Amino acid sequence: SDHKYKRGHILVKSGPLTSTGASRLAAVSALRSGAGAVTLASETNALVVNASHLTSVMLKEINNTEEFFNFVKEKKIKTLIIGPGSGVNQMIKELVIRAIKEEIEFVLDADGLTSFEKNPNELFDLLRKRRKRNNIILTPHEGEFNRLFKFDNMNKIDKANKAADITNSTILFKGNDTIISSPKKITLLARESSPFLSTAGSGDVLAGICGSFLAQGMKSHFAAGAASWLHNEVGIEAGPGLIAEDMNKFLSKAISKQLKKAYQSGN
Repeated sequence: SDHKYKRGHILVKSGPLTSTGASRLAAVSALRSGAGAVTLASETNALVVNASHLTSVMLKEINNTEEFFNFVKEKKIKTLIIGPGSGVNQMIKELVIRAIKEEIEFVLDADGLTSFEKNPNELFDLLRKRRKRNNIILTPHEGEFNRLFKFDNMNKIDKANKAADITNSTILFKGNDTIISSPKKITLLARESSPFLSTAGSGDVLAGICGSFLAQGMKSHFAAGAASWLHNEVGIEAGPGLIAEDMNKFLSKAISKQLKKAYQSGN
C-alpha cells in the first residue's frame, strides 16, 4: 500500500549560486534514506547549477517566503530541511519563524541556526510556544551550538539536555561523541563513531537523513538517533578517503545490511 507521498515529501532550501552543494547533499541523502519525494527550493540565479546536478531530486524556483509556503501547501510538503549552505540572512529567519508558527516539522541545521546568532532568544521563545514537541530537530556542531547557547562550565551531556529543555526540541549535538537529547526523553550517546566523517558536507548528509526519517513518520528523538547511528555506519563502512559526495553511495548498502539482519532475526 506504500506510495511516494505516503513516505513523505521533503522540501530543502537551497543556497545561493556559489553555495548550492550542501543543500543538494542533504536532498539526495534524504531521498536515498527512504523519503518518497524530495524537492529543492532554489532561487532563480541558482536554478541552472542545481538543475545540472539533479535527477531524482525535483527542483522548484522559489525566491521568497510566500512562494516557499505556497508550495508547501500546494504540494502537501511534510518536512522541511533548512540551513545546509542556505546562507545567513533574513529570508532564512523568516522561513524558520513561519515553519515554527505553522507547526511544520523540520530539521534546522548550519546557516539556519546561525541566522539567529544575534538574538537566539527569538528562536527559543518561538520554539517553546509551539504545541508539538517531537517534530523539530536542531543539528548543531560545537561552533554552531556555542553561537546560540551560552553555557559555561558544563559538560557536553548537560549542555545538550539544557538546550533541549530551553527549546522544547530534539538537539543532535554533533561530534565524535554525538549526543541526542529531547525534553523528558532518555539522552542518547553515540556508541561508536568514525574519524572519516570529519569531512566537509558530512553534516549536510546527516541533516538529510534526519529529515527523511521525520518524513517517514518517526518522532524527532528517535529519528535523530537512527540518523546518527546510520551516519556512523556509513563512515565505518566507507573508511579512509571518504568525502561527502561518496556517502550516499554507502547509505543504501548500510540500510540493506540492517534490513537483512532484521529479516533473518524475524524482527
